Amino acid sequence: MALQLTGIRRYPVKSCSGFDLDQAVVERCGLAGDRRWMVVDESGVVVTAREHPTMLLITPELTDTGLHLHAPSQPDLAIGRPTEAPLEDVTVWRSTVAASPAAHDAHAWLSAVIGKPVRLVYLDDADRRSPNPDFADTDDRVSFADAYPVLLATEESLQAVNGWIADFTDVPPANPFHDDIVRLVANEVTVGTGGGLYGVDNPVKRQSMAVFLLKAEHGSGYTRPACVGVFPDVACPSTFADWIEQLVTENITVGCGGGNYCPQVANTRGQMAVFLSKTFGLPLTP
Repeated sequence: MALQLTGIRRYPVKSCSGFDLDQAVVERCGLAGDRRWMVVDESGVVVTAREHPTMLLITPELTDTGLHLHAPSQPDLAIGRPTEAPLEDVTVWRSTVAASPAAHDAHAWLSAVIGKPVRLVYLDDADRRSPNPDFADTDDRVSFADAYPVLLATEESLQAVNGWIADFTDVPPANPFHDDIVRLVANEVTVGTGGGLYGVDNPVKRQSMAVFLLKAEHGSGYTRPACVGVFPDVACPSTFADWIEQLVTENITVGCGGGNYCPQVANTRGQMAVFLSKTFGLPLTP
């Protein structure tokens, strides 16, 4: 049976949001531009979304000179590839490799988003890191990926894994909402409320609703325009400001009245019907 490639995904920064590609160049160390950047702690040890799921909200975009970073709680940041920084050893699981630290403002930006002191490093020469010799040839090389240059997975296996990781402790498989919540996690619309919980019985505030709607509409890698300060009760910049103001731009909402948005107010089912219909352009079928 012939195999068909149905998707290509690249992650510029290890453990941050990735992007789907129509085509990619495959180098000896993996896809060109894939996981050449990595976040490490003060000891130089890799930091991942396994322990810090807010990293999944960081959207990195490759540029000709380096990276462009976006996160809901921070202004965008442009980062140049380090060219003259002294090399330092960093640790990716069981391997240690020399990498170049990025500029200090990148460290500060990421530390603010993740909530702990971290640094950003760049693998300027991918020839420095070799995969496990028990399962690779001596001349094989790998970037900051966990183990090997390229991961190939069937759609069926991805569906199975997404089912496992989406089983929040408050959403067992028997829960009537389980499968739909799995879909949200699989499409990176949400990572839950933290601590292994989804918050299945929590009301959805208008500020959180903005993120849900736009990620479901545009995909997890969607980059919003920066906020300008539309509503007096939504500080700009702030975690949800970009998302909320994009709802206004797309004519999905004009706020809650009196010039405000009411970000902390929960939606009723009737209001959600309006928001969903406008977001996805649902037709009125007679």
